[in-house]
Amino acid sequence: TLLEAWAQVKEGSAGDVHLVLAGRPGDTAEPLQDLCRRQHLESSVHFIGLTNDVPGLLAASDISVFSSRLEGMSNAVLESMAAGLPVAATRIAGTEEALGADYPLLVQAGDAQGLANALRTLIGDEFLRLRLGERNQERARTEFSVTRLGQHYMDLLRPYL
Repeated sequence: TLLEAWAQVKEGSAGDVHLVLAGRPGDTAEPLQDLCRRQHLESSVHFIGLTNDVPGLLAASDISVFSSRLEGMSNAVLESMAAGLPVAATRIAGTEEALGADYPLLVQAGDAQGLANALRTLIGDEFLRLRLGERNQERARTEFSVTRLGQHYMDLLRPYL
């Protein structure tokens, strides 16, 4: 879905935009790279594999994208939020909980056109990127802090103590 969306973004983009894919690709690496070649995306899509410098990668980024079809509470989404990045993502349970149901750039899972529209919106609107990045950082700080999560666990365990 993300590569289909990216092909649409690149097709209509006047700027020099790049997509960096980080993480362990597993069995999907070769098919994804083949898809990039078929869609002529090799110069704008970069597969960097696993990285130990997630803070550095996030600091060098303008936008985070999550196109999962099924996932729990994603640490990657929370890390992006804490880094103050705007996020374009699919409306799945964990991501929607992290970003909030009212978050404006959530699209249905598998909707490449919707994801492309969300990315184009972020790429083209620096003010929106900054505003959503600040919102995400504040939400990460208040809703997902260690103190807040510890309190939630204590509330869950209290009846058993």
